[in-house]
Amino acid sequence: MENEIDHTLVHPADRTDPSEFRMEPPGNGNGKPRKRKGDLVPLPGFDRFWQLWPRKEAKKPAIAAWNKIAPNAGMADRIVAAVERQRPELQARERRYIPLPASWLNEARWEDETGPIGGAEAVKEKILREMRERIEERKRRGER
Repeated sequence: MENEIDHTLVHPADRTDPSEFRMEPPGNGNGKPRKRKGDLVPLPGFDRFWQLWPRKEAKKPAIAAWNKIAPNAGMADRIVAAVERQRPELQARERRYIPLPASWLNEARWEDETGPIGGAEAVKEKILREMRERIEERKRRGER
């Protein structure tokens, strides 16, 4: 009967015996800090991707998307190269039209075919040319 465990519930404020308090050292017992649920540690290559991405929003979902892809070094290089190639066109857009990094990763947009991009200036020129054409068309129709 001595080895029986007392299962009586005692409020922590009523405890007086220090042995009743269970003190756990921080960490998981192997000398490393315990990771909280929701903490994300990005796999290698993410920092290069994040540094280049023109819209710095929603980093945790971006890390989760990167980790889901789990790119090896070669694939990480291809993804980063695609960001470098698409970046001028992305930066020429209004901010709200630049995809969030997680969306871009989840949709495998690094595989998109991209035409020759003349940089942001070429995109701006194209937009201005289209606007001028619309204005001229309205003038021909007598609209304002």
